[in-house]
Amino acid sequence: MISGKGDYIGKLKRLRSVVYLRNNSIFAHGFFPVSREDYEKFKEFVWLLFRQFCELEQIDYVAYGEKMEWLNPLETRNYSLGVRACQ
Repeated sequence: MISGKGDYIGKLKRLRSVVYLRNNSIFAHGFFPVSREDYEKFKEFVWLLFRQFCELEQIDYVAYGEKMEWLNPLETRNYSLGVRACQ
């Protein structure tokens, strides 16, 4: 979880970890699907960053969050084809 303002090193390490996960998956440059656990970690991290951004910019997090939709790759046809190919 992203903690308070003083934990910059921890935040950067978490960001690096999540970016590595994304870059090596089919979300970006990789060829392999991510696990459900990694997908949830990435999703949680993005929502936490978005919440902090809203706080900094004084944006109504709830109002914007209700309008956003997070796509689940586990429910897409192409993702499921990739999972079978890797098994």
